[in-house]
Amino acid sequence: MFALVAWLAAVGPVLPEGITPIAELGALPELRHAEVLQVERDFGRPNVNVAVDVWMPDGDTPRIDAVRLWWSDEIDRFPFSAAVLEQLDIDVQRREPSSWRVEIAADGKRFGFDVTLDHGQPAAFGDVVLDDGRVVRHCRAESALLSARRFLGIPIGLRAIVVACTAPDGARHVAPLRTEPLGRRRGRGR
Repeated sequence: MFALVAWLAAVGPVLPEGITPIAELGALPELRHAEVLQVERDFGRPNVNVAVDVWMPDGDTPRIDAVRLWWSDEIDRFPFSAAVLEQLDIDVQRREPSSWRVEIAADGKRFGFDVTLDHGQPAAFGDVVLDDGRVVRHCRAESALLSARRFLGIPIGLRAIVVACTAPDGARHVAPLRTEPLGRRRGRGR
């Protein structure tokens, strides 16, 4: 069976598991919630995005205790279905107390970005590829669009995650996240 999602580091807070009203995301004891990014889609149910959420300790401790990717509409957050998790391999790993790596593998490629604290606020950073092939590293994402690979107009896989971001030099870009090929294996990437 394919590996499922690693939501948390080995020891971490107990997060809501099912459908959760957005208004209740900050109700965990001694933790504060922040939405890092809403990833819109060009396929699927309208007004349902992928949310990237974090939970941090109350107070001034510079740490991110948990990161989660899940569906979001205007009212609730809800987990990905088993069918979605059969198509995607989502890996969320803590690298440092204030830095996590998120990787999504599908269709023989892997997309990745970092969720870190930037001036005390959580943010998503990724490497993007410009039209001329140059790679801009550590570009801070303000918005994102997950676009489908299509056959006869029908979504059949993931094509790209395009982000609007600000580079370390202040330049603004709209470009796809850099991908890594995962080989010729059919189906899921890993």
